[in-house]
Amino acid sequence: MGTIFKNEKQIIEEQMWSIVLRETCVEDDAGCDWFTIGNNTFIGSVEWHVSSNEEVSDLVNAINALNGHFDLINAHDKETR
Repeated sequence: MGTIFKNEKQIIEEQMWSIVLRETCVEDDAGCDWFTIGNNTFIGSVEWHVSSNEEVSDLVNAINALNGHFDLINAHDKETR
């Protein structure tokens, strides 16, 4: 059985996602990965551009780093995802 308590990582990640979702107005990401190229944020592929806001891309990068998804940070070589 899991714990009812959240750790600090879970709390900060939820707060960051809350800001990202509010600023991008995304309600459903279809379970796709969020990634960045420069200050641009995408979901799943470069065809689904959701933001050019630097603060949003910084938050998405931080979330990806917290979860060990370093390949999704400034994914210049993955533009054809």
